[in-house]
Amino acid sequence: MPRGKWSGGEGTDRIAKLFAAQGAMVAVVSRTAENVDQVVIHIQAAGGIALGIVCDIADSDQITATVDKVNVMPVADTWGTAADVPAPTNVLGRYGSPEEDIAPVVVYFASKDGQFLTGYSLSPDGGQIIESAR
Repeated sequence: MPRGKWSGGEGTDRIAKLFAAQGAMVAVVSRTAENVDQVVIHIQAAGGIALGIVCDIADSDQITATVDKVNVMPVADTWGTAADVPAPTNVLGRYGSPEEDIAPVVVYFASKDGQFLTGYSLSPDGGQIIESAR
């Protein structure tokens, strides 16, 4: 089970929901209360634990307040943040799915199975980088 705090804006709700489904306590951070509320309600309805925080990252005071709120959550092995996660068409001839192709990679790195991996930058792009080199 990944132990982590994950926050993000629009589009990263898929990762937050998957973390929560795996048992992680999740901080849902977005610029708008509507985005936060939708994700928190979904996570809680599924039995997960989520803290919702509205934060405009253009405001340093809001960022400081958000970090303070998240830091009172139980200690985590993983702190994550992301913008919208695009999943491009790849050499396999299909679009990647954020739920099926991106989120599981993030959860793997935060889980016990990925505990010995450090300093990696992984591009789950279905081979798109190989295609672009041609």
